[in-house]
Formats: sequence, C-alpha cells, structure tokens
Amino acid sequence: MSQALTDEQVTLLAKGFVLLLLAISLFTLVVEFREDGALVALSGALVFVYVSSVLAIGVFTDRPFGPVTQIALFVGFTAYWAYGYFARDTTLSILLIVFGLAVLLQQGRRLLG
Repeated sequence: MSQALTDEQVTLLAKGFVLLLLAISLFTLVVEFREDGALVALSGALVFVYVSSVLAIGVFTDRPFGPVTQIALFVGFTAYWAYGYFARDTTLSILLIVFGLAVLLQQGRRLLG
C-alpha cells in the first residue's frame, strides 16, 4: 500500500504545476503573437498570462485563498469570460460573468469587513 504525500510534497507539486501553467500560458502568448499578432487574438492569451501569474504569486506567497489574491484572480477570470461572451455570445459566458461578479462582491466584502 502506498503512503500519502506529505504537506511539503503536495506544496512542491502545486508550485510545479503553477509554474508549468505559467510557462504554457507564456508559450501560448508567443505563439499567438507570431501567428496572428492581432490584438483580438492576443487578448485571450494575455488574460491567461495574467491569471496564471496571479495564481503563481498567490501560491508562492502562500496566500492563494486570501481576498486580495482571489479578487485579482477573479478579475482575470471575469475578463476572460467577458471576452468569451463577445467572441462567442453564449449563455454559459453570461452565467460565468455573473458568477465572477458575485465572487468579486463577496471577496470585496470580506476584504472590507
């Protein structure tokens, strides 16, 4: 029977995953820039870089669930979902935007309260 991972191992895996996510988003940005270079194509890739950067900062400062990190993260998510709405005009995008705004409101109250 295998043993469970220690907290340190889980933390190391999470940090490695976040770094990989950041590297993938930066690579995607470079590919999008080389292929198209248009602002519309780059805007989705830029939001991914922003979100993965905020996540990396939160994980490496040991504050991924703090209200400031959550606000910064959901600003990026909501921006991406709004971008998705304008690109594809789907009902899911509207629901995700409403969810993002609700999380931002809740985290804002948590930060101020």
